[in-house]
Amino acid sequence: MTSAERDIFKSADTPSTVSSAPSTVSSAPPPPPTIGSLARQPSVEIDDSLYSRQRYVLGDEAMKRMHKASVLILGLGGLGVEIAKNLILGGVRKVSLWDNRIAQWTDLAGNFYITEEDVRNGVPRVDACVAKLRELNPGVTVEVVSGDPLAPEHLEQIEAHFNCVIATEIPLACRILLNNHVRTRGIPFISGDAMGIFVGAFCDFGDEFLVHDPRAEEGRELLIGHISQAVKGEVTCLEGYLHHLEEGDLVEFKDIRGMTELNGRIVPVEKVVSPLVFAIGDTTRFSEHEQGGLAKQAPKPKTMSFESLEKALRKPNLLTCDLARMNAATECHVAWLALLQFSAKYSRLPRPNDPADIAEALTLASDISKEFDMTDVDAAFLERAFAASSGQFNPLIAAMGGILAQEAMKALTGKWTPLQQWLYIDARDIHASDGTVKNDRYDGIRICVGEQTLEQLKSLNLFMVGCGAIGCEMLKNLALIGAACGPRGLLQITDDDNIEKSNLNRQFLFRPEHITKSKSEVGADRIRHINPDINIKPYMMRVSPATQKAPFTDEFFRKQDIVINALDNVEARKYVDQRCVTTCKPLLDSGTLSTKGHVQVVVPYLTESYGSQRDPVENASDSIPFCTLKQFPALMEHCIEWAREKFQSSFSQKPDSFNNFWQLNGPSAGQLLQTLQGRNHMDGIPLVHKLISAWPKNFTEVVFLARSKFEKYFNHKAQQLLTMFPEDHMLEGGVKFWTSPKRAPTALIFDRDNKLHLAFLRAACHLYGNIYGIPVTKADLAEENLRNLVLTAPVAPFMSKGEEAVIKEAPTAAAVSHTGNEAKQLVHYLQSSMARGDCATGDTMTMHPESFEKDDDSNAHIDYIYAAANLRAAMYKIDQASRLHVKRIAGRIVPAIATTTACVTGLACLELVKLAQDLDKMTLDGKHLLTERVLGRYKNTFLNLALPVIYFSEPGAAARTNLPGGISVTLWDQWTITGNPAFTMQNFIDAVKAKYNVTVSSILLGSKMVYMPFMPGHGKRLGQTFSTYLDLPDSEDYLDLSVDMETDSNMDGDGGDGDMVLWPPIRYYFR
Repeated sequence: MTSAERDIFKSADTPSTVSSAPSTVSSAPPPPPTIGSLARQPSVEIDDSLYSRQRYVLGDEAMKRMHKASVLILGLGGLGVEIAKNLILGGVRKVSLWDNRIAQWTDLAGNFYITEEDVRNGVPRVDACVAKLRELNPGVTVEVVSGDPLAPEHLEQIEAHFNCVIATEIPLACRILLNNHVRTRGIPFISGDAMGIFVGAFCDFGDEFLVHDPRAEEGRELLIGHISQAVKGEVTCLEGYLHHLEEGDLVEFKDIRGMTELNGRIVPVEKVVSPLVFAIGDTTRFSEHEQGGLAKQAPKPKTMSFESLEKALRKPNLLTCDLARMNAATECHVAWLALLQFSAKYSRLPRPNDPADIAEALTLASDISKEFDMTDVDAAFLERAFAASSGQFNPLIAAMGGILAQEAMKALTGKWTPLQQWLYIDARDIHASDGTVKNDRYDGIRICVGEQTLEQLKSLNLFMVGCGAIGCEMLKNLALIGAACGPRGLLQITDDDNIEKSNLNRQFLFRPEHITKSKSEVGADRIRHINPDINIKPYMMRVSPATQKAPFTDEFFRKQDIVINALDNVEARKYVDQRCVTTCKPLLDSGTLSTKGHVQVVVPYLTESYGSQRDPVENASDSIPFCTLKQFPALMEHCIEWAREKFQSSFSQKPDSFNNFWQLNGPSAGQLLQTLQGRNHMDGIPLVHKLISAWPKNFTEVVFLARSKFEKYFNHKAQQLLTMFPEDHMLEGGVKFWTSPKRAPTALIFDRDNKLHLAFLRAACHLYGNIYGIPVTKADLAEENLRNLVLTAPVAPFMSKGEEAVIKEAPTAAAVSHTGNEAKQLVHYLQSSMARGDCATGDTMTMHPESFEKDDDSNAHIDYIYAAANLRAAMYKIDQASRLHVKRIAGRIVPAIATTTACVTGLACLELVKLAQDLDKMTLDGKHLLTERVLGRYKNTFLNLALPVIYFSEPGAAARTNLPGGISVTLWDQWTITGNPAFTMQNFIDAVKAKYNVTVSSILLGSKMVYMPFMPGHGKRLGQTFSTYLDLPDSEDYLDLSVDMETDSNMDGDGGDGDMVLWPPIRYYFR
């Protein structure tokens, strides 16, 4: 054993014991202790720069429980190392590894840390992996443990060291023994296996496991319109705030006026009346509701009971994932039991495609199915499962590794609903029996998919867009299945982003020394360490219209066999999808959001595309009216968005506009002065004059400027609004102006002893100093220095603007034209500055715009938005928000966790193998082979690991549209017309008529109108050269045109909206 190994059962480590769980809303006594509630230990600091994305998924309480927890993993094959990787990235306190096997060739297809050299040298698997696992997260202790964990004297020590035990690759009898022991001591037990073309999982968290928060996601705040005073009191939410509550849910109230007894109270939902109304019971004893309030779903702890492994074997509670194969999980369960019996007898699994071994395993399965009354079992699947059982199919291993790591996190934190109790996933559609063992790195995958499919994978030409969390996992999966690892294969990847510290929590290929380097370049280099055979070429640019001419041309796409989306935004996905539809290439799209994930497989000529479905709005602020942000915030999110907009306007947009003005009209002071004196009209002068007038000369004036901004934003604005609309202001009809959701503001009085006021002052000084080029030191920003300087700051008194509009429409992009007075003042300023010698004729005034960066805590960006948002909230009596919450909203941060990413990419890679097997059908000559049977092989996935829910469904078939004239098309149909340089527009129209028997009525190139008969002068274009009106690209010999056709009123179209008919695009070859 190495020096890193030790006997855990002789360890002097501090025991990780358990304590009583916190009480719930009811007055009932707390449930018994569970492992989900760890003993008190010193407070845990969470490194937000590393864990920020995961922190938004789990929350601080769960993160702190994780940081105190220790996990024992038995078995370090492909599944064991996947689980370990995800838990280490997640930030548990300690991961202990036990394994007693030597590295084998088949391990190389599942364990990404074992190398060919390890196999040749007979290195123990745990020794090959431990150092590399430690690199994933220096904050996690990773140790190798020795000794026999099942020896009686050692079993007694498990309670003192571990909060969860995960068993893989050990005999069934040993698992039962281990499970029976730990469950009596309140330690959750997880079992998992990867057996070739199927994987399985089992969870037992004991008789009474407390789930602190079963909710899949935190509930949103609901604005209350009315609460009735009745025996069955009803809460009515404002329009647009659907509550999504169910009977029995708990709801917490705050900010209610009138019925104040409900504020701070958590009550159950007695009845759901409608999507906007729910009943909460007797409210007659409360005061009458006057106005407003907020309601939010509260966590509802629950206690769950699990059966032991020994008892659950016979009547397993199986999670069904595929409604088209209802018996699949039962078949896998029988196969798993038979294989464990076979392994117990021979100390090995059946040899690949060995008739005698397979026959014996089938006999065992038959006996099991009869004994356990599981008779409806597909013998053909069992035969394939036994033939491939000694293989390693990484896509399934990665998926199950993500799932089981998430279950372990539930065990450690009590967050979300655990698996109850069995889960199986299989890949029966990819198996082929033409593979033989060759004692090379591809044995594990060859046993599962056969020699022919392996060669197809090796020869793939792949293009992956994005190299973040999904991209890193996908690279690993592709390397392990041999994709693009042959002489004809090539994997091309692109990402224009660089590595940041926050990436290290999920993007497991990257290390601290890679920060600021290119994701695609580092990813390509790191993946060669996993499989040196892979042929990979990185790019450092995004796929967009700007790169369509080079390098990502249509010809580039046509050379690819499969395109993989590893992107984090909808618009980019849609663009890549459109390129794939245009070039008729298969696309794999996958994405995650917190514990939710999806996989969509797009097959040319057969399925719908990614763009066939409408996606949700990505930005929360998109649905917030401008007047709400500007004057009438009702939720903290409104205040945060206001502060974010204020940051962009003050420190980015205005400095940019200032610099642009000088560049266009100067750039020197003397040239600008001449321009101002010689022209009567120039855009941008009011802004430039305002910024120059406020220009500070030293740090003291920076403090004065920041102090004036406080007064303007948080005092004068409130006074102005109340001048226009006093608190007792009435509308026509006797309705109060200040009714929910509008809140009357309160003018804040600056207090230098108020920490929030000083926080705004400090951040504003930092940023104003930056944009004006005033040096700012730490000593300048020290609290005592700011408190002293601000005492002497001049504060302008409030002056009402009278009838000037307070509530304005959102400003347009065009700058407001200057007045003559402002121009004269700017001229005077420049003349005076040059006369005093403050600036020379050749000088240029430059501001230094800030580029918003949420993950740099030293730049004061989030500090400013946090302070400004909370001050605005104080103005409107809205509850304050934590810096973490403000950062998430302002930074548009997508909550993410490594477990979901691992699961999603594994399932996506499974579909990639199927695509590789069917590539010969995805051509014009072969598309007739794409039958409904082929469609049934593919599976789209939706999952939510918090529940847990995993749904496999057949992809939607490409919708067929019946056009007028008996023409039937799908989105994959593309008409073509071949012209030449002399082709006239009339020639083009005639060619369409001759080839497709339809008459062109209009022609568009993107948004450009090429031919519209009703437009003046367009009729004359018919006899002219067609290319005259087209923007011909240099890198392509064709254009894609949108063309409408004349329709007969007696013809019926089946694919349009109303009378609208959507015709296929026409690809026009002009050379």
